Amino acid sequence: NIIRQLLEEYDIETAEDIKNIKYNENTDNFGVMQNSNELFTEDEHILNNDDVLDNYDYDDGESKLKQFDKRSNDKKELVIKRRAEREQKKLKNTQMRKLYNKKYAVFALISVIIIVLAVSLYSAANKKINNNREELSIVSSFDISASGKYAFAPYKNGILAADTENISYYTSALKSEWSQPAVYGSPVAFSSGMHALVCYKDTGDAFVVSGNDINHITLTGNVTGGDINNDGTAAIIAAEDGYKSQIAVYSKDGDLMYKWHSADNYVTDVAVSNDGKSMIAATLDFSDGIVSGGLLFFNFSQDKPYAGVVLENNAIAEVKYLSNSRIAAIGDEKAVIYNIKGSEVNTIDYKNMKLLTYDFDTNGNIALCFSRDDSVMSNCDTVIYNKNGKEKGRYSVKGNIKTVNKTNGRTLAVLDREIIILSDSGEQIKKIPVTRDIRNAILLDGGKSAFVVSGTVAQTVKLN
Repeated sequence: NIIRQLLEEYDIETAEDIKNIKYNENTDNFGVMQNSNELFTEDEHILNNDDVLDNYDYDDGESKLKQFDKRSNDKKELVIKRRAEREQKKLKNTQMRKLYNKKYAVFALISVIIIVLAVSLYSAANKKINNNREELSIVSSFDISASGKYAFAPYKNGILAADTENISYYTSALKSEWSQPAVYGSPVAFSSGMHALVCYKDTGDAFVVSGNDINHITLTGNVTGGDINNDGTAAIIAAEDGYKSQIAVYSKDGDLMYKWHSADNYVTDVAVSNDGKSMIAATLDFSDGIVSGGLLFFNFSQDKPYAGVVLENNAIAEVKYLSNSRIAAIGDEKAVIYNIKGSEVNTIDYKNMKLLTYDFDTNGNIALCFSRDDSVMSNCDTVIYNKNGKEKGRYSVKGNIKTVNKTNGRTLAVLDREIIILSDSGEQIKKIPVTRDIRNAILLDGGKSAFVVSGTVAQTVKLN
């Protein structure tokens, strides 16, 4: 087409006429390139297109192309040369492809070996971490009230169970040892191992359990909480006419030992020292438009508290004797460790994390479970502290921790669909998947088994 345009534009009939054409070296008119020795655009199309190159007949076009013999010969030579170059390129590509295939085969073989080794190592590591992740091994079970009004606490080598009718003791195999009638109400249970206290909220009734003996205690106001120490001394919080709260302390035989009335603040929790000589009470103050927690320190030899502290903007959920000289106050913003003089030893700041649940063991260690945010799949941290508030171990998991139970050397954390057993250093000992929502779990036999409540069924399961 370019040649035809040139012939028509310049009225070329003979080869001599071409010599008279003056090319503009700065333009590219009609596809003519700046260098007259270069091929036309059509020639480039032929040489750069394999399909056209294979089918091009450089002897075609006798009518006008024969007037360009020299150019036709140049094109013919270039076409032949380009075909030869293309064949060499194809041969080289074939050789490279064969070499590539060999390298790829070796690479694929090595990759398969690496993947197999990685899977084997991961399986071995995962098996070690999960410690033979397995389904719950149920030892025994029994049905409980569907009303939800029941309470459980570790007692001796088994479980103390309280409902709206009875207080019962079961061995770790859930064999019933004894059962005694109680009162109608909402029970809460506290235990020190060999002794237990059962309080029925919205009533004035409480029961001190020691061995196979149960002593019924009746107070003038409704019971709200309490505590019991290692020798069976029980402190009970109750309402009292004319006061915000009262604390009554009883021996394991049910004899009244001490009583104190609070005229200014409500008492939210109480703890009795294991030596039976002192107690600490947590109070709640709404004055000045803010919610503040307070602590009152008592000796049973004195009528009034000998020391007190105020924790502004930190409501106290529970107080606990970690030892005879260390006391923990668990608040909604931070946990504080005190000595018996009321001086602060250490503070555990939650750092904007939400406290989900917590527990103590008899050695004074604390397990605190935190949520990093309010989402359902938030990362949760279980942190173990010693009696001085120093961190011993930490474990992070995705999902909300519903309850935690602490015994010496082990911590049981319950999530939506699994139970995790941790060491005090924060290492995962075992992870057990479950198919039901677990409402409560208590470690038994030094952490070798657990008492688990799910729905209306209570079970004992093996953990080792």
